[in-house]
Amino acid sequence: MMKLRIIVVVCLILNIGTLLAQPATTFTVNTTSLGVGLPADVTGSLDRMIENAIVSAETGSGYSVTIYLNTTGLISLGGGNLPTLNHDKGKITITKAAGATSVQGIQNSGNGFYYTGEGGDLEISELTIQSCLNGVYYNRQNAPTIANETNLAVQNNTFEYARVRLTGSTEGFSDVVIDNNIFTLTGTVGWFRAIYIDYNNATSYNYGLDDINIINNTFTYTTPNTSGTVLLILPVWIVNLETNTKNEADISISNNIMTGWEYGLYIIRPNDSWIINGNTFNSNRFNAIKLSTVWSQYPTSLTGYDFDFIENGVNDNEIFESLISYDIEGMDEVTIQNFNHIEGEVFVSSSIPVTITQSLIKYGTVGYSKPISLSGSNGNISSPNPTGLTVNGNDLTVDYDLSGYTSSNGQFTVEFFLANGFSLLQYLGSETYTTAPSGSYVKTFTNVIGIGTRVGMTITAEGTGANTKLGTSEVAFIDLPPCPKCNSFLPETGTDYWMSAWIKVDHPSQVLTYEEVVQANSPSVELEFLGNTTTSTYFYPTGDIIDGWQRVVGKFSVPSGTAGIGVELHADQTYDTYFDDLRIHPFNGSMKSYVYDGETFWLSSELDDNNYATFYEYDNEGGLVRIKKETSRGIVTIQETRSNSVKQDN
Repeated sequence: MMKLRIIVVVCLILNIGTLLAQPATTFTVNTTSLGVGLPADVTGSLDRMIENAIVSAETGSGYSVTIYLNTTGLISLGGGNLPTLNHDKGKITITKAAGATSVQGIQNSGNGFYYTGEGGDLEISELTIQSCLNGVYYNRQNAPTIANETNLAVQNNTFEYARVRLTGSTEGFSDVVIDNNIFTLTGTVGWFRAIYIDYNNATSYNYGLDDINIINNTFTYTTPNTSGTVLLILPVWIVNLETNTKNEADISISNNIMTGWEYGLYIIRPNDSWIINGNTFNSNRFNAIKLSTVWSQYPTSLTGYDFDFIENGVNDNEIFESLISYDIEGMDEVTIQNFNHIEGEVFVSSSIPVTITQSLIKYGTVGYSKPISLSGSNGNISSPNPTGLTVNGNDLTVDYDLSGYTSSNGQFTVEFFLANGFSLLQYLGSETYTTAPSGSYVKTFTNVIGIGTRVGMTITAEGTGANTKLGTSEVAFIDLPPCPKCNSFLPETGTDYWMSAWIKVDHPSQVLTYEEVVQANSPSVELEFLGNTTTSTYFYPTGDIIDGWQRVVGKFSVPSGTAGIGVELHADQTYDTYFDDLRIHPFNGSMKSYVYDGETFWLSSELDDNNYATFYEYDNEGGLVRIKKETSRGIVTIQETRSNSVKQDN
C-alpha cells in the first residue's frame, strides 16, 4: 500500500509539471506556393502552416507556436486570402527564419494576416508585406461577448502599400504594440491609412482601446497626391466612437517620423490620457495633427472629449512645413504648451477654447495666414493691442492696451514673443492678471538676445469655473523701430556677398576635415534671411585644417523681400566647437580686419581679403621680433628680427 501511494504522488507531480511548462512548436515555410487544393503531404506552404499552427496553439491551455518563413522570395496570394487566424488560446508568431537569405513575407492580397479570435495572441515580425490592403488585420468586431484580452505585436516589418488595421465593437484590444516598422506608399491612390484603428459600442466590458503603443515607426509617402481632392492619405487614423465611460484608453503615439502625407495624425475623439510625444512631421500637405469629435456618421454635438498636451508631458513633437499644424474642431478643450518647433498655423475651426502657451509657431516654406487662426464664429477672445515698442541696448519695452475682458473668464496671461513675419521665434515672457485687465500697460524685457523684426503678443483667458475658459487669442504684432546703428552695412537684395569664418572642433583624434559624411551633421554657419518667409543658406568647413582651425567660406545673394539677416552657429553634434573671425562683405569688395592686444594695444594680427591672418610678435620692450603668415599649407614665419643693445662703460 505504501508503494502504491508513492507512485500516485509522483504521477501527479509530473502532470502538474507538464501543465506549467507547455512546449513550443515550430513550423517552417519553404515554398512560395500555396497548399490549397494540393495533397495533404504538402506541408511547407504558408496556408497549411497557419492551419497547423491554429490547432497547435489551442492545445492544452495554449501553446506558443512559431512559423518561420524561409523561401526564395515573397509569397504571392494572387488576390486571395490566407486562412483566418482564429485561435482563442496560445500565441502564434510569424517571422523570418534566422538563416533566410532573401526578403520574407507576402504580397498581392486583400487581407494578409487576419485575426478574428477571442483571447489568442499574435506576433508578426521581420517580414515584408506588399500590396495587401490589410496587411495585418486585427478584427474583434464580431467577437463573442467574452471579456478576454488579446495581445498583438507588429514589429520590425516593412509595409509597402499595406496597412495595419484594428477594428472592434463588442470587444476591444489590449496590449497592442506597433513598433519599429517602415510604411511606404508611392503615387496617387484612393483613401489610405497606414495604421487604421476604429472602435465603438463597447457597452458591457472594460476593454476598449487600451494599452496601444504606436512607436518608433517611419511613414513615407513619395510622389504624393497633389490634386485639389482631399483623399485622407495619412499614416495614423484613429476613430474612437466609444460612448461608454468604461473606456479608459491608454494610447501612445511616440517617436514616429511621418513624411509627405496629406495628414499626419487624424484622430476622432481622442481621450485625455492619450500621449502624442516626440514625433516628427515633415511636409504634410494639409494638417500635421487633426483632432476632432466630428465625423460624418455621428452628430457634431458629442461632448466630454478634451485633449490636454500639458498633462501628458508633451513638449517635443516637431512639425515642419505643414499647411496647418493643428486642426481642432468640435472638441471641448485643447491645450498645447512648450512646443519648440511648429511650422504651419494652429487652426481652430469651431467655437472651443484652445490654450496655446510658450509654443514657437514658425512660418515654413508653405503658406498660411497667421500663427493662430480662430475661424468663423470662434472669436473667443480678442487680441491685445500693442501701441509702442522701444529698444534701449538689449532692453525691449512694449506698450499695449487691454480691454473688453470679463473677470469670470480670468485669470489672464499675456505672452510676448520675438517674431519675424508670421513666425514666433523666441519666447520672451509673460504678464499675468488675476482680474480682467483694462487700460494701458508696459512690459520691459532686459538682456534680450535674439533675432527678429517684430514682437508678437497673445492673451489667454484661463477661466474660473465651468465653461468660463476662452483659450488663447490670435497673435497681434508690432514692428521693431529702425535700428539707428545698423545703417553702416545694409545688404541689398539681389546682390552677391562673401561670408567667411573659422571653425575648430575638439576632436580626440586627428581628422582631415570637420565636415561629416552626412553634411547636415557637420558644424556650420547658417544665414537666415528673414521676411514674410524665412529661408536659410548653410556654409560648411572646407580646405585644410590649420593649427586646429578650418575655414568656412561661400558666396550668397540676399533674396527679395528680406527684412533682416540672422546668423546661427551650429556646433558639432559630439565635440566642443569654436567659431572665430566671422565676416560678411560684398563679393566684389575687399576687406581687412585688425586685432589688437587688449592690454598693450599692440597690433597682434591682421586678416587679409581671404580671412588668413598675419601674426605679429613682440619682445618685452615692444619691439617687433617675428611675423608669421597663415596660409592654406599652414603657418609659416616670413620675418624674424633679433636686436641687441651693447652696454656702454662709463
